[in-house]
Amino acid sequence: YHVDQIAAAGEKIKAALILDGNGWSEDAPQHMNCLWDNGEAETRRLSELFNSARIDYGIDIGWRLCSPDGQWSDNYAYWEHGLPAVLSIGGLPYAEPNYHQCGDNMNSIDMLNVFKTAQENLAVVLKLDAEETRLERLSPIEPILPIPLDEGISH
Repeated sequence: YHVDQIAAAGEKIKAALILDGNGWSEDAPQHMNCLWDNGEAETRRLSELFNSARIDYGIDIGWRLCSPDGQWSDNYAYWEHGLPAVLSIGGLPYAEPNYHQCGDNMNSIDMLNVFKTAQENLAVVLKLDAEETRLERLSPIEPILPIPLDEGISH
């Protein structure tokens, strides 16, 4: 629905960061975040931004690119419209026996993996925002003119 609304309005987005299944890590006790992308240049750059964000911000979480074998998550709708999107899928929950089962409750969730994955996503948002700020600073601005001083005033 969101992507259809963006397309209908002719809007552009910088990135869609999709969080899904972040409550597990198949590498436990090591925490993990797998990034799915479609290999397009901007989407791959976003995936790699997750790696640099975790290093720059000191987030203790593993990182790797994972290849989706099927397109069943929310990121796919963005890709269909040619928009950059990555799926932050944590530690690939599909191997977790409780995933989408009766045991899929707060007791089976690795909340530290959720926390670290959320931190990493926030760090990426901050990096994306900083890119915009740097671009704005590089834009031409009007020169600051000196303020004339009154000759009788001591400074």
